[in-house]
Amino acid sequence: MVSSASLLLFALVQAAPAATSVVLLTAVGAADNGAKHDLDAALRKAIEAEEGFSLLSASETREQLSSLADLGLICLPDDMNCFVKLGMAASVELVLVPVAEPGGDGKLAIEVAVVDVAAASEARRASGSAAPGDHDAIVRLARQALGVEDRPPPPPAEGEGEGEGEGEGEQPPPPPPGPPPVGLIVTGVGGALAGLSLVGAVVCDLIYADVIDVADAKSRRELYQPLGAALWISSAVGAGVLGSGVALMLTAEEPAKE
Repeated sequence: MVSSASLLLFALVQAAPAATSVVLLTAVGAADNGAKHDLDAALRKAIEAEEGFSLLSASETREQLSSLADLGLICLPDDMNCFVKLGMAASVELVLVPVAEPGGDGKLAIEVAVVDVAAASEARRASGSAAPGDHDAIVRLARQALGVEDRPPPPPAEGEGEGEGEGEGEQPPPPPPGPPPVGLIVTGVGGALAGLSLVGAVVCDLIYADVIDVADAKSRRELYQPLGAALWISSAVGAGVLGSGVALMLTAEEPAKE
């Protein structure tokens, strides 16, 4: 039988949001190959630092492109259909296509097209300029491409920014996750109690009615009949607890909406 703890764990797992899967293609354009290589590495590092996104590895990306090439499909920078097929083959939601051109003052003019695979269309286009090694500019561009530019940026990786004004710009660590809401716990316990009691009550009634032949008449009358009645009461209690849990969850959501 399924325990209330198992039901609670299942509910918590189902409530966890899934990460958005992303594939990042290597940069194309007239910029120097070395600069494009550095741009690829910087974009990949910036995307990997963002919570809520799952980036396909560079080796897996090359394998998917090679598989499409074997089928005669070579993705050009403006080939939307090819990018959609790539995203479907790689089982990702977003395809990022960076283009780098030489810009003024030794900077790169960068544009990243973001393809929404499910919608088979371009979701957004991020653009900007960055000098080689300009980490902050690349991070801003990556966040613009992912559509999270309004979200607080992730803290810098360990070792970054050391010696550059200690104590300045430091962010406190995020608070540890709190316990699951009381309403969710009460709902899980009530649902488990009601469900298990209901099953037990129905089984006892079937045994008492001699539909399930596992006991003699005396046992059916003296054991299974009162046990079935008790389980029906327990099922009703569980249903009441379940309803209270749902009410607690709805009550907890109202202040958040305000």
